[in-house]
Amino acid sequence: MSLSQSLMSFDLTFECPHCQLVLTKTGSWFRVVASYECEGCRRKIRITYPDKVALFNNHAHLAASLAGT
Repeated sequence: MSLSQSLMSFDLTFECPHCQLVLTKTGSWFRVVASYECEGCRRKIRITYPDKVALFNNHAHLAASLAGT
């Protein structure tokens, strides 16, 4: 499954699996990043391709609402 091009400019949110701090970045940022340092717990968080697919699927309603306008 590929990552939706229509979500590249939308802000998506990802929750740290350790401290649950929410990170908000654009879809294009999530598309290219492999890991980041959580500002809450200071751990290195890997974002795998399956994580990205789930993230984009969870935000698919944003692209659908744009298409409906």
